[in-house]
Amino acid sequence: MEFAYSAGLSAAGALALGVPLRLFGWRATWGAVLLVWRTLRGYRWWILLILLAGAAFGLWRLEDVRELIFGLF
Repeated sequence: MEFAYSAGLSAAGALALGVPLRLFGWRATWGAVLLVWRTLRGYRWWILLILLAGAAFGLWRLEDVRELIFGLF
């Protein structure tokens, strides 16, 4: 089951990066990645609060939220 998740995430990541690279080129894709990164950094506390609220309301276990947060870095 874990293998299926990692294979699916790998395929999704390859498509998410590969398609814009083919369509728009590396400069536009790199600029978009940096823009999204800057935007997410500005809202990182809101994202953390949403994840913690989801854990508090039982949508996820706290361990799943912790793995999700620390898995990003």
